Amino acid sequence: MSDYLKEFAPTLEDLWRPYLEHDSVITSWHVAPQKKNEKGEFKGDINHPDFHFAFEVDDPRIKGDQRVFFLVSRRGVLVKVCFGLNEEKGGYSEEYKMTHENCLKYVAQLPKPFHFYAASI
Repeated sequence: MSDYLKEFAPTLEDLWRPYLEHDSVITSWHVAPQKKNEKGEFKGDINHPDFHFAFEVDDPRIKGDQRVFFLVSRRGVLVKVCFGLNEEKGGYSEEYKMTHENCLKYVAQLPKPFHFYAASI
């Protein structure tokens, strides 16, 4: 995973490097927003104020109709919990904030739920 993050989020390496230790419980990664570079390839838009990397985890408490995204930026970690996602109804979400330190604690101790480390917005 480090190759993907090095390519798309090199300016956030100091933030994502500690998460690599927990890659076994992280089920997906992404970088956003992205834009096309001069070669026409999509890369992380490192100058965008909301530039972040995000991931999902293998947490047994996350129910089948839920997805929990951890969006990590210089400002901290935004936890976005999406419920009832389907094509007909769309679903809804809740947001929480978390410090980088608490997010790493949460990922390190899985399966304790993220609510233990996050504050409601």
